[in-house]
Amino acid sequence: MARYGMLGHVKFTFQETFGLMDTTSSQAFPILGETISQKIDRSQLKNMTGGLSKTKSIDSRRGANGTVSMLGYPTALAYGLMSIFENTSVFSSAFEHTFQVASNDYSNYVATNMMTVEVNRDEGANSQFYQDMNGGSFVINIETGELVNFDLELLGTGQQEDTKTVATYLTEKPFKWDQCSIQLDGAAEFDFEMVSISVNNHLEPRNTLVNTYSAQKIKRTEEVSIEISASMIVQSNSYWQAFIGQNEHAFGLDMANADGNKIAFSIPNMHLTAYDSNISGPGIIEANFTAEAFYSPTSLAMLVTVVNSEPLLHSPFILDDDYYGLLDQDYNFLT
Repeated sequence: MARYGMLGHVKFTFQETFGLMDTTSSQAFPILGETISQKIDRSQLKNMTGGLSKTKSIDSRRGANGTVSMLGYPTALAYGLMSIFENTSVFSSAFEHTFQVASNDYSNYVATNMMTVEVNRDEGANSQFYQDMNGGSFVINIETGELVNFDLELLGTGQQEDTKTVATYLTEKPFKWDQCSIQLDGAAEFDFEMVSISVNNHLEPRNTLVNTYSAQKIKRTEEVSIEISASMIVQSNSYWQAFIGQNEHAFGLDMANADGNKIAFSIPNMHLTAYDSNISGPGIIEANFTAEAFYSPTSLAMLVTVVNSEPLLHSPFILDDDYYGLLDQDYNFLT
């Protein structure tokens, strides 16, 4: 019998222990699509056998990775950002979070907060569970006339099949394009038609000689990169001048809905890396630009604030300077 994507589900929960997936409690979100899969490398037996065909290969390193695409539900965004960044929130509320580039890796094993991700592909009584999933990259897209959406790339150590759990969805609504406001150097901007903000942690799985084919580390290969891409109606040469002059600018993007949910991106320092404004026809001239955010001794590369409607399951609510792995507390529902 054919299987339907509309009958499947994807659920997330933050893991408490590396190598031990959590299948007991998780939060489901509606998805647009997913590409998560088990990966198995093979090692070729290169013995000379007197023939022209390939010889047998044997299985080698294993892992899991892929991308989940979702609409911009406030709590889904909080989960995605928590897997990418460090949560520096205070304990005053389980529903208000501040995220920034981590000052340290999450633990000796992984770079970011790790999740167990359940993917049910209309498989009857079972689901696929992917463990130790780290946030590799995050891209949020805001475009006129559209609901906000984002892509979350995840990298983990493996997968196993287990009994599926029931998917219960939140009642909150995704952010919309007409709830967005943008500022450049503190002044409101009115000509943007599309903005995309992307974060890349540049992660890779690393195997060690510990009697297992699963990766024992998921670590960084380079610095975290943050990029802003946008298109806008051309009213002046200010952005072209910013590109030519390679000046530093502050960028802000805020969204708020009638239910009290909010998300705000604050980028204190960015410089334009590309700017194009061309005539494509008789109508309005548009410009496209990209910019990159950067850290300075006096400011963070980016700070993200989220106000959502549900606590994050099994989520360490704050990481202090001495935090590596779990604090000596039991994190379930943050209330």
